[in-house]
Amino acid sequence: MIKHLPPQLKANARRYGILVFLFIIGTVGAFALGDAYVDAGLPAPTVTSDKDDYSPGQIAHITGSGWTLDQKVHVELKEYPDYPDYHVYDVAVDANGNWKIDYQVEERHLGVTFTVTAKGSQSGTTATTIFTDAGFKSNSVIVSGSSFCVGQTPVNVNFEAVAAGGAFDNGNVFTAQLSNSSGDFSSPIDIGTLPSKTTGTSLKIEATIPLSTPPGKAYKIRVVSSNPYIIGPENGIPLTISALPTTANAGVDQLSLSGTSTTLSGNTPSVGAGTWSIVSGTGGSFGSTTPTTSTSTNPTATFNGTAGETYILRWTITNGECSSSREVKISFSSTTSTITSVASASTTYGNTSVLLSATVSPKPSGGNVQFYVNDVAVGSSVALEISTGTTGTATYNYNPSALNASSASVSHTISAKYLGSGSFTASPISSNGTLT
Repeated sequence: MIKHLPPQLKANARRYGILVFLFIIGTVGAFALGDAYVDAGLPAPTVTSDKDDYSPGQIAHITGSGWTLDQKVHVELKEYPDYPDYHVYDVAVDANGNWKIDYQVEERHLGVTFTVTAKGSQSGTTATTIFTDAGFKSNSVIVSGSSFCVGQTPVNVNFEAVAAGGAFDNGNVFTAQLSNSSGDFSSPIDIGTLPSKTTGTSLKIEATIPLSTPPGKAYKIRVVSSNPYIIGPENGIPLTISALPTTANAGVDQLSLSGTSTTLSGNTPSVGAGTWSIVSGTGGSFGSTTPTTSTSTNPTATFNGTAGETYILRWTITNGECSSSREVKISFSSTTSTITSVASASTTYGNTSVLLSATVSPKPSGGNVQFYVNDVAVGSSVALEISTGTTGTATYNYNPSALNASSASVSHTISAKYLGSGSFTASPISSNGTLT
């Protein structure tokens, strides 16, 4: 941090005793050796810098004024802590008594105090000023992450700051600033602060991405200090900020369901894409056709489970790194009631075979069906056929020759009953179909 002490004392706690000492020496020297100017009735000449503090990469403009009795000035820049490179200049004074030196402040100067002493080659008069180099280490601004949501907090912004004497001025505030979506800081947005004059390598600002931030993929974050005001470096990696997705809604809980499948009720997102997943419960899957899947992007997907099992399902809507999720509970009863229906059939007198057909719903995982003609069981029960869809089917080749029939059309009743298997209970005997 760059400070001018003469001609008046600008007390600064972070320079401690050494700066006060330098002020006294410089002031005493300027007045004690300024007799030539005093004798001539002229004000004592001065040396100043254009800023109190510089950041690495900036130019310190050091100027002298009022050196009208001298043709040249001998200038020395001394660093503290001491550095072997002692900067010495012999500068010509113009007709107005002015001179100027431009000094490049480097990265290694962070935390350094510079003492500038100017001495008139003809008058022997001296003047002194002091400036410092406080600021931020290059490439020291590191953001935890590269993709964020609007409204996200905290976004940790880590940085390293250095100042002469080990501290910034009292009342200093470090501020994290967000660029626009193209990485430009012409109108930065403050997103977090850290009131501190402490320097070090482990400084952190917990920032918040404003809800009004437009989506973009080239944002940058930088840190600035207030006392002194220094603009720090930007983070090195472009940051992506995404809009919040549509708030997820998984529908109401579905409990003690009959059967082993149900239709879900997730909401359709307007921003982002949704996915169903299984949080807990065994044997669950999504889809009404085989093969089924362990996840689904269909808001109203069919969910298949196991009788007697309870499931927690999660509907998550994602946009970039941003997500919204809700959960719903699905439970199936330990037993499932079934219904059997038969199709009517017809045959010609004298035929020895007619195909009887029945369907069972909801579709069991197995089991047998018994067919009846005129309320009398015919043959042995037959295995249920498990196919795609929501029902099971069973067929039986029946020999109608035992029926009393003639060439005239005669009607008989057909019925069937699912005998049950596992958690699927036996069905009542179906309503009658006809066999003609």
